[in-house]
Order: sequence, then C-alpha cells, then structure tokens
Amino acid sequence: MLEAVARARLPAQTAATLHEILLALAVETTDDVGGGASPRSSRCAIHQFHVAGKYPDVAINDPRDRLFAVIEAQRGRADDRHIAKLATNYVPNTGARLGILVAEGWRRADAGHPAWAECPAPVVVVVTRDALCEPDYEVVWVHSQTVPGRDDCSLPDGGGPAGLSWPRRTICAR
Repeated sequence: MLEAVARARLPAQTAATLHEILLALAVETTDDVGGGASPRSSRCAIHQFHVAGKYPDVAINDPRDRLFAVIEAQRGRADDRHIAKLATNYVPNTGARLGILVAEGWRRADAGHPAWAECPAPVVVVVTRDALCEPDYEVVWVHSQTVPGRDDCSLPDGGGPAGLSWPRRTICAR
C-alpha cells in the first residue's frame, strides 16, 4: 500500500522520506536465505498507535525512528467520521508529516469535507480493491495545505481512477 502512496504527488521531502521507509521495510523483510520478502515485524510500522485515547490503525516511523505517517483504514466507503478523525485528530495531534486514509470506496464530494481545512499535512486517500491474490491499491485523491491561487493538484496525471476526471481544487499536494 505504501508503494501506491509513493506514486502520489507529494512534497519532495515527504516523498523522499517515504522512499527511505520503503527501502528500510524491504531490508527488514528480506529473507537472507533466498533473498525474498517474508512477513516479519518491523520497527517502521506500529499497529494501534495510541493518540489521546484513540487508536489510528497504523503509525509509520521513518528510518530515524521519528513518527512519519498515520494510517486510518476502514471497511466500505470513506465516511465523515473517519475523515474527521484523521484530518482533525490523528494527523495534527501526532505531528505526522503524512496521513493515509484507506477505504473500499470514495466519493468526489468527500474532497470538500470541512475537516480537510484543519489538516496541516498531506493526506493520501487510497481505495483498495480485492484482487485474486492480494489487495490492489489506487490513489484517488491527495490533500495538502490549502495554497491560495493554486488549482493544479489532485493526482499525478490530474485525473481520477479509470480515466474519470476529478474537479480541480486549491488543495494541493506539491
């Protein structure tokens, strides 16, 4: 899933740190015998990270053991409650430099949720689709701080999934 997030349009420093994390995770999970990846515990990923009485699903540390991202995952379509938890609580209260919302669906109207105005860091919205062997992740929207006068951001190609076009917004991810 983090590999899909790494393909989103993010600020350069955020993208660079995310790539460091992906490299660290690859090293941590590489099996020395065959050179392949195997499921192992990671010091980069913390399940059920405690934030003021709440628990985002996962926290991601950078290779220097500093909190980098919080991930909120949910079954079904992204809803108001999960958007608000991530944008107004988890990201600002942890100082995370990135938020990730993972859901099974997303409505374009959710990009206009008022909670996004309070979120100080980029948030990547990822939709998961069941594939035959493992989930398939697709970035459907990226939020970053509102930048007055900019209207050139949403996805790397400016479009939505399967060629759908998202409305241009002043919420940018560059």
